[in-house]
Amino acid sequence: MSAAHKKFFKLKVTAIVLLSVIIAVGGVYGVSRIQLSVLKDQNIYGYVTPNEWSDALAFDAGDYYSLTVKDGETLEVLMLTDTHFNNGGWYANYLWFGEALNKAVYGDIKKLIKQTNPDFIYITGDLHTASMSDIVYTEFCKFMADFKIPWTLTMGNHDAEHRADKAKIAEILTAAEYCVYDIGFTNLNGLGNTVIPIKDGGGRIIYAFVLMDFGDWQLRKNPDKQYSTYDAGVTDMQLYWYEWVINGLTAAAGKPVETMLLAHIPFHAVTYAAKLVQAGKTLSADDKYINGSDPFDTESEFGYVTAEYALFREAYKAAGDKGYDILTVEGYYEYKANDAFFKLITDLDSTKYVVSGHNHCDGYTVRFDGITYTSVVKTGDIYVSRDWDNGNRGGTIFAFKNNGGVLDITNERLYV
Repeated sequence: MSAAHKKFFKLKVTAIVLLSVIIAVGGVYGVSRIQLSVLKDQNIYGYVTPNEWSDALAFDAGDYYSLTVKDGETLEVLMLTDTHFNNGGWYANYLWFGEALNKAVYGDIKKLIKQTNPDFIYITGDLHTASMSDIVYTEFCKFMADFKIPWTLTMGNHDAEHRADKAKIAEILTAAEYCVYDIGFTNLNGLGNTVIPIKDGGGRIIYAFVLMDFGDWQLRKNPDKQYSTYDAGVTDMQLYWYEWVINGLTAAAGKPVETMLLAHIPFHAVTYAAKLVQAGKTLSADDKYINGSDPFDTESEFGYVTAEYALFREAYKAAGDKGYDILTVEGYYEYKANDAFFKLITDLDSTKYVVSGHNHCDGYTVRFDGITYTSVVKTGDIYVSRDWDNGNRGGTIFAFKNNGGVLDITNERLYV
């Protein structure tokens, strides 16, 4: 065979191989897209045993998962948020690029856990943004089990918007090893309204996390979704339950117990706090940013909206950071007097920390009017570009040091 024939033969073989690869990849991709288009529109419903709350019930702290921190020791809690996992593997989005994104986020979480070696992990919600939500949750639970660290989450506004309803997600979470998700009462807003007492070495309650589902508005897409809502916000029933929890903790401990409220969506008080402190309109020398300086509008989704606050929102969109100049302390007091949930929080004087996600930010903590607000650092690069968070992604680590039955609480932003 001449040199020219050999060259032609090699080119022919190469072309056949390349064409075969293209056909194979295209065929696999085509089949996966067809299957995804069929499966993504299916509705998968779970079942949870009805368990309705009423104020006639007695609060029993022994009914709840608890954490322990002995005197002189520190409880480390790693908080993550808004991972927004895509469909993975066969069903991955974006020409399977979604799988690469998922692996990158999993890698970031591994780094954060290795760096902090936490005693507990909490995820503030929006675990996924994928049609195959049940598969995403199942895979994530398997991933978390490898660390052998107890963990839980509060569902966000995206978590029940695709195939699986909240009941199915709750089934997956409660069956997962090391996940301590508590479905809670089934006649409150969503699922997962619960409390996690923190005890000292002698079993005495010295603090507590109160976890609340603030809604998701997913019924607009599917009116048959179980435990979903048309709007984000706190229901009247949740207000009564929250007061019942605070009073129950006080009775169980024999004294008032401070609490940390954990939820996905922040309420408008967070925006007031962030912007008033940023504008230098503080109420006392104690009001300040502890971490960060909130570079953008906090995405509060509900709460009492005054005409002044509406003007502030409109001006912010037009003027960027200058929009906070419209906000006044008087407007904050009007909000405080009219928003039922925030008024209850301040009246009961138990919740001194509020932690949320949803903002997709680089993490900030601001103290205002006796309450400390933390927006957890967004975890992973999925769903929004990095210009939302000043180029930072990661999580937030909280340290709870027991000093004679009183917890000293600090937090640090972690970036990967």
